[in-house]
Formats: sequence, C-alpha cells, structure tokens
Amino acid sequence: MKKSKRIISLVLISLLTAMIFVGCGSSDISQGIAKNDYPITIQGVTLSSQPMGVSVLSENIADVILAMGYEATLKAKSADCTQRDLSVLPNISIDDVEVMKSLGITLVLVDSEPTIEQKTALEQQGIQVLAITPATSREDCKRLYRQVGSAMKGGKTGYTKGEKSCDNVFYTLDDITRSIPSNGNQSTAGYVYDLEGHVATGDSLWGNLIDYAGFLNVFGDGTNNWLEDIRSIQIANPYYIFCPAGLKAKMEQSEHFRDLDAVRNDRVFELEPFAMKRQGRTMLNTVTDMVQKVYPELFETQ
Repeated sequence: MKKSKRIISLVLISLLTAMIFVGCGSSDISQGIAKNDYPITIQGVTLSSQPMGVSVLSENIADVILAMGYEATLKAKSADCTQRDLSVLPNISIDDVEVMKSLGITLVLVDSEPTIEQKTALEQQGIQVLAITPATSREDCKRLYRQVGSAMKGGKTGYTKGEKSCDNVFYTLDDITRSIPSNGNQSTAGYVYDLEGHVATGDSLWGNLIDYAGFLNVFGDGTNNWLEDIRSIQIANPYYIFCPAGLKAKMEQSEHFRDLDAVRNDRVFELEPFAMKRQGRTMLNTVTDMVQKVYPELFETQ
C-alpha cells in the first residue's frame, strides 16, 4: 500500500512539474490569441519579453505599425520607410549590426528571411530577426496585423490591437466603396507597375484595392510573380489605368502601351510610388486617390 501511495505521489509531482513548465512555455500565436503577452512564438521565433527597441526594415510592416500606433518603440528603419511620422528615425540596413546594438535594438522586422550569415551576425549581438510576409488577401491581412501587433506588444495585447486595427482599415474601405456613385455600369481598370507587364492581379490584396475603388480589375487571375503577358494586357485593354508616378509618359512612348484606350484617351492616372506597396492606412489613401482622380466632383466643396 505504501509503495502504491509513493508511486501515485511521484506521478502527481511529475504532472504538476509538467504543468508548471507548460505554463512557463511560449504560446504560438498561429493557434490563436495567447493567454499572456510573453513569452510567445511568431513564425518560429520565440520572444521572451517585449523588445526594448525595434528596427523595421520593411515599408509595409512600418505602415502596419503606424496603423496600430506602435511606432514609439521603433529606433531605426530602412530607407524605403518614407512615412512622415518615421522621418526622425535613422536609416539602416540589415548589415548594420553594430549600429543596431548601439541603438539598443533587440528585434528586427523584415519582409523575408535574411541570409544565414546575416541572421547569425544579429544573434551574436543578442538581436532577434522576425520575417513577416505581406498579406495576400483581406483575411490574410488579419494574420499580418496579428503578427506585427504581437511582436510589438505581446500575444494578447498586441494581438487584440492588431485585429481591431485591421478591422478598422477594412471597415473604412467598405465605407469608401459604398460612397461611390453607381450608374449600373462598372468600368474596368488595372494597376500597372512597369512596362515589363507587372500588374496588381485581382487575387492579391493590392489588386483588390481596384475593386474597393469601384472598378472591375481586368487582371483577375494570379500570374507568375504578377507578370502579365503584354499581349494579355492589350486584350484586356482597361478603361482606366493606374500606375506609379513617372510611368504615364513612358506608356505614351511605348509601342506596347501607347495604343491602349486608356493611354490614347488620357485615362491613365499616376499614384505615389508606394501606393500599392503598403498595407496599413496607405491603402485608404490609395483607394481615395483612385476615386478622386476619376470622380473629382465627389470631393468638391460647396
């Protein structure tokens, strides 16, 4: 009997010990909101506590951080993060490890995985690196915001703020769409990145912005790295074309683009170069800009 009780006691102790370690372990936010802010695991990277300083080397992630109001933790950025609210931050690259260390940076946020050499150099200085890819759809945008929010403020606080911020952006996009007048005929449109044929396809989040602006995206299907055959663009022949600043003049001189209806009839509208690269509140500005260029009367003050 005593031996049996001893075995039971040992089993109970083992179970309690296991529960303690589980309670102290990290929560992978891919499974949902964490019970506690830290420790948490994001994309295979475990953060034991809130980062003391963050370097954002992605204009897209920087835009999401600004949408959540978490920019105060940032200590550096990459040169492509041209958002006005981040202008006071120094520009660095992922290879500026010593600079990051001197700035007190403990976490680096990037779009894609760095090389093994770059990751090792950062880790040797106690700096973690986390790759968070851009969103591919409205639903996937929740994943993007949750990951960024959790990295900045924890798997509970940041996760929740990320969800709410993402919802707010898309609720506003829905409001913009509802405000656009409809005459029963939906005009076709497309966004062209360059003369090589890179376009914003309809199955991408940036391609969806065409739809939020009230147009039918003629580049509906996904293509290889968003590259559309020039002949396919000519056949699609969108009524409106949106493009980065500086590309319109090149289209007018290009043998492949100059005969498109939108080019011949001055229905090509240029947007800021970053307009279709960022998934924070820039998306609201982009859709508003599209609508304003086509329907300027909606923005006239009486």
